[in-house]
Amino acid sequence: MDFIFFYSSLIFTFCCVYFFSSFSAFRESVGKKFAHIYRCFEAGSSPRFPLRRAASMEYMHHIQGVVVLNDSGNRVFVKYYLNEDMKARGVLTTLEKQRALERVIYDAVSAPKRNWAASKDGDIVLHDVHSILFHVWGSITFAIVGDIKENEMVMHTVLRCIVDALQRILKTQDITHKGILEKYDALVLAVDEVIDDGIVLETSAQNVADDVAPFMADAETDTARSALSKVNEYLKENL
Repeated sequence: MDFIFFYSSLIFTFCCVYFFSSFSAFRESVGKKFAHIYRCFEAGSSPRFPLRRAASMEYMHHIQGVVVLNDSGNRVFVKYYLNEDMKARGVLTTLEKQRALERVIYDAVSAPKRNWAASKDGDIVLHDVHSILFHVWGSITFAIVGDIKENEMVMHTVLRCIVDALQRILKTQDITHKGILEKYDALVLAVDEVIDDGIVLETSAQNVADDVAPFMADAETDTARSALSKVNEYLKENL
């Protein structure tokens, strides 16, 4: 009994010490925060605290670009999303670098050793600091560009969402160069529904198609005119 009582007392003492030391640290942390708030209040500025989620921001998925090329390797649609890290490293920051990446995609598609169209899930090419997932539909190549460490499943989900949404919007399984040019606003709007500033917002093709449909319904409506304005803005900036 004495043995059990001794170890029980020891464990109890340890728990008390741990609790009060943790409480003291917590109290000190809270005290510092209130002191910081008071100083900011006196100075007439807003207090700033580091967010807990900031530590995990580096793990957030980021799409670097969406590229659509024709069978000659020319741009049909491109949109690059440059975050602060990419700008600091000079990644895809110039037209020359973007064109070079697009050339890599075209060369991979044109490689005579493989039949890219046989792959239903797309194919991966690693180039420099990029992972590029692409797939060929007839004369059109769709590609998703990400960091070389990016999750391939995320890129595949984004690629499939954009293409499946287009098939629903255009009401055809056969996506052609001509079809895209005739309904170019559908492509621009679909991509914007899926990705915003490189962050994936939507992965449901049906949701994307439903959101884009009102813009495609009637060329005389305000929503349709808004869509055309968005397309014109994109064309001026990218092509």
